Amino acid sequence: AFKVSSTALNMDKGAGGMFDTRDPETMDHEDPRKSISAAPSFEEYLKSRGGDAAAAAPAAEAPAAAAPAPAAAAPAEPAAEGGFTYGEYDEVMWDNDAKKDVYNKWDPSSPRSTRNFNPFETWEGTSPDASGIYHGANRY
Repeated sequence: AFKVSSTALNMDKGAGGMFDTRDPETMDHEDPRKSISAAPSFEEYLKSRGGDAAAAAPAAEAPAAAAPAPAAAAPAEPAAEGGFTYGEYDEVMWDNDAKKDVYNKWDPSSPRSTRNFNPFETWEGTSPDASGIYHGANRY
């Protein structure tokens, strides 16, 4: 019979060096980008998707940790034709220094956009481009 080790189910860091985020516990960290807030209920999530964000109250607010203020967001540039605003490093070298710059400007409490995203995140094995779009994904 197949037996699952309880140690493997409870470990924080996987064998590949990635952390398990399938069902994370709420956690406050001095760096707000590393904090994990309480997830909304499914009903709250559906309300927020329907545009009724005021009716969707968070399930349980964790006390705010004293943290430095997020970096000021870059002024919004006019949208290109078709209403899409490209990222700050579009048409420029998208190297590690550029990614670090975008990461330092990232405000995780604000909605994801072409100017506000974590460049080191991966989705289905791909990294985002300079506008935060993943290969094969729709634009925002």
